[in-house]
Amino acid sequence: MLHRFRLQSVLSYRQQRLDALQLELARLEKTYHYEEAVLVAMRARKEAQMAEILNQQASHRIDVPRLIGSYTYLEKVGWDIQRQVELLNSISEQVEQKREEVKVAMQQCKVLENLRERDQRRFTEWLNRVEAAFVDEIATGRHNRRRLAAEEGDGLA
Repeated sequence: MLHRFRLQSVLSYRQQRLDALQLELARLEKTYHYEEAVLVAMRARKEAQMAEILNQQASHRIDVPRLIGSYTYLEKVGWDIQRQVELLNSISEQVEQKREEVKVAMQQCKVLENLRERDQRRFTEWLNRVEAAFVDEIATGRHNRRRLAAEEGDGLA
């Protein structure tokens, strides 16, 4: 006998939604790691530019226009780093929000899976009771036929 869980369509929908949320979370985490690598590269550029400025200042001949350009570039890199940090903070918040959504979706799926398991157990128990009743009926019928056969045999002798 085939038994179908009544809420299977809801469970399937929630599992598909969970899968989609997990993909979105993975995409956000990948973006975060990429932007984090960009930030590390920006900080390395800033350090290199600061070293270049120190070298220019330590040299005997100071090229003022080049030094001004280096300071301007250093300031631009500083602003870029600040924007990158803000972007990383924003992405981090999105990742945490998506993690929470995934957690809730997982809990919703787990509730339905538990209901499905409980429903399956109840169906199996009912099926076992029906089968036991059927076997009892067969055994009772056999017993009655044998008893009747024995009584008829006693009546003929």
